[in-house]
Amino acid sequence: MESWISGFHTVKLPFLFRDSIGSVLLSLQPTQEQAMPHYMISYDLRKVRNYDGLIKTLRTMKCISPLKSLWVGSLVGPASAIRQILANEMDSDDGLVIVEIKPGSDWATKAPNEHASTWFSNNITKAG
Repeated sequence: MESWISGFHTVKLPFLFRDSIGSVLLSLQPTQEQAMPHYMISYDLRKVRNYDGLIKTLRTMKCISPLKSLWVGSLVGPASAIRQILANEMDSDDGLVIVEIKPGSDWATKAPNEHASTWFSNNITKAG
């Protein structure tokens, strides 16, 4: 069973913390004590191109889209857990890539969608 509950997404995964009924709780919101890793997510919906569920999930996770089919966000990982959540909104033939963006990563943009450069400036500090 899967559902969104107050900033948590419940999924059945064997390697994360479980609540009293066996569902895994993956926090989607940063806490003050925890530095959130940043991820870049790209997808290719191949035959049936229904983006609604996937985009709704990414927006609920507070991700932004600098380019079509490319999203970035500060999320609790690992990447495999994020993949599992997003794969539930995709068909079996669709493609998905999730990459952690490490602190100090170099980046540049050219005509991204609104707020993308600001997100990168606020979240990914360029190395010295």
